[in-house]
Order: sequence, then structure tokens, then C-alpha cells
Amino acid sequence: MEDLREHLVIRQATREDAGLIVEMVQCLAEAEKRSEDMTGTEEGVRTWMFDRGMAHAELAWWDGDLAGMLLYYPMYNSFSAEGTLHVEDIIVKPGYRGRGIGRILMEKAASLAVQQGYPTVDWACLSWNEDSLNFYKSLGGRHNLTAALLDFSSETTRELAEKYERARPEK
Repeated sequence: MEDLREHLVIRQATREDAGLIVEMVQCLAEAEKRSEDMTGTEEGVRTWMFDRGMAHAELAWWDGDLAGMLLYYPMYNSFSAEGTLHVEDIIVKPGYRGRGIGRILMEKAASLAVQQGYPTVDWACLSWNEDSLNFYKSLGGRHNLTAALLDFSSETTRELAEKYERARPEK
């Protein structure tokens, strides 16, 4: 494998990179066959990632071209009473796969975790994505079979919030 340092530069994303972040997430949505689910906008990225500080991104550039992205944020683990660095997305554009960029981005995530005092890194992977599962396992990733990833739709979230507001159990 050629020396990545000759080609790869990783830098933290800034507010001005909102369009590039959206571009990379669109790339992920296409790879996951979920393009219709990609509703994020540059304004949403600016508001949630940069104004509200909800997440951070590192952009990977190969010979000056955007090739990949790491998107992450801190989380809290109640059982260990410690934080963890949660990787929301590792994205490498199709034309740049197989060059070690994904590995370097996961190493960057681990480096950020250690620098910021988080003892662990966690992430989710689609169960049908055998290539990614094998890649993560090759890095030492463990498959957590005790947890299932669940979510509420925005409609269900609003409905539950309305039920709570009507009941208002606080005293």
C-alpha cells in the first residue's frame, strides 16, 4: 500500500463546509440504498452541528479532492458512568475505497476519543452490510448482540410529547 501521507489530509469541518457535509451524507444515503431518507440540508447542518454544537466532522481530502468524512459526537453511558465517542458516520466515496481512508478515519475517531478523555468509541452498522461489518471487526470492533437500535418517527415523537404535556406528572 502506498504511503497515505503523500495523498491524504484530514481536517476538522467548519461552518463553511455545510454543503460538503450534506454531499457526503448524500453519498452515504446512496450507498445504503436510502436516498429517499436523506432530508438534511446545509441550513440544518449549520444549525444543529455548528450553532447548537450537536456533532463534529472531520473531512478527508485525497490529493485535494473530498474523499471521506467522519461524523461524531459524545454520548454518556449510564452503566459505566463514563462518556464515549459515538461515530455517527464513516463515509468514503466509492472511487476512494480500498485506499485505507476508512481505517484512517476510524483511527482518527479513536485518537479524538483518547484526546478528549473518552475511554471508548461506539457506532452502528447496517446488519446487511457484510463488507463494513468485516472491516470494523478487522480493526477490533466488537459486535454488540445485546442491543437493538430503535427510534421514533418525528410524528410519533410529537404525539408522545403531546401526551406528556397533557399529563404533566411533574410537581
